[in-house]
Amino acid sequence: LDREQLSETGQVALGNAYYQTGAYPQAMEIWTSLLQDPAIDSAFYEDVTEKLAAAGLVEDQTAVYSQWVVNDPDNSRAVYRLGLLQSVYDPLQAVSFLSLAKSLDSSLAEPVDEVLDVLASMQEADERYRLVMVGRTLGNLGEWAIANQAFQKAVDLDPEYGDAWAFLAESLQQLGKPALKAIETANELSPDSIGVKTLTAMYWQRQNKPELALQIMQEIADSRPGEYIWLIEMGNITADGGDLDTALTYITQAIEAEPQNPQWRRALVAFCLENNYEIRTLGLPAAREYLRLSQESADALSIMGAVMLNLQDTLSAERYLTRALKLDSGNADTHLTLAQVYLMDSKPVQAYNHLNAVLNQTSSQSETAKMAVRLMEKYFPDGAPETP
Repeated sequence: LDREQLSETGQVALGNAYYQTGAYPQAMEIWTSLLQDPAIDSAFYEDVTEKLAAAGLVEDQTAVYSQWVVNDPDNSRAVYRLGLLQSVYDPLQAVSFLSLAKSLDSSLAEPVDEVLDVLASMQEADERYRLVMVGRTLGNLGEWAIANQAFQKAVDLDPEYGDAWAFLAESLQQLGKPALKAIETANELSPDSIGVKTLTAMYWQRQNKPELALQIMQEIADSRPGEYIWLIEMGNITADGGDLDTALTYITQAIEAEPQNPQWRRALVAFCLENNYEIRTLGLPAAREYLRLSQESADALSIMGAVMLNLQDTLSAERYLTRALKLDSGNADTHLTLAQVYLMDSKPVQAYNHLNAVLNQTSSQSETAKMAVRLMEKYFPDGAPETP
């Protein structure tokens, strides 16, 4: 049967069938044809781009988002996603699209500004270094599929660039792909690089070999006395290995060395929350001190809200998280925590709205978005709840 003889629904089904069997070029051919129709529903764009992201087809995503923006130039999500993609392939176009996205949706301001800042600072930089720095920024935003493309382009430009190989390994791990060859290449090329050592330690930590990770971190700490971030990292690695008491010792050493550094207090709170360890006796006082030292920053308010949620004080949690969102409305983690507060308080409409905010403001591949999807599927399988 000739594809053109199929209805639109039939063509969608055929494209999905090609996708399911891994015949991506054929699926893309059908989808591209369908996307020429300016009346195509935006849900179709969402479905196609999610499938392409899951398959790691970043360049095809660029083509789809480009067509989406042509058909719906005021769609802030489409413009934003296209801007992120173009930050790797065409920085000038990226600046235009990202600036437009921010003007269309102010909640995108923070991630947009992060990318714009690195693009501005890298205008005169060597291309391989620009790609690594852009990739790092995208990774920090949870955009690991796009970051992977940036790192891959960097190693293609300079196969001897050890740090680029290390970041490529990091992106591969984040995407659930084998990374051993890339991390080995990084160490062969740049064995003394602090960046390579750090990412290598993270690699072994994820491979459930904390003893190797800790050995590398100890080497870094010994070579850079006075940089207490390495004590924090050693604490995190030790915690992953199950020795929470020793992990606390490392974090406490950093706090005692720099008692006025708010980030070490934050690290202690995160440690307590992630390991459900002495949250009331250690985590809560540390959260209060972090709030004081950071002058009630959005992040500190959000962290305090997470502590209060853990302690089941939903009234206080809501208060802190709401204040955090007033300072930083685009923080997906804060929206997620507040959604959990409202679920605990049986306020489904508010919970749904904040889960929806998470999905609109972060990469679908991020852990925050995945958690939001799981909560959506569990509590709202039929879609938005009815407003009382």
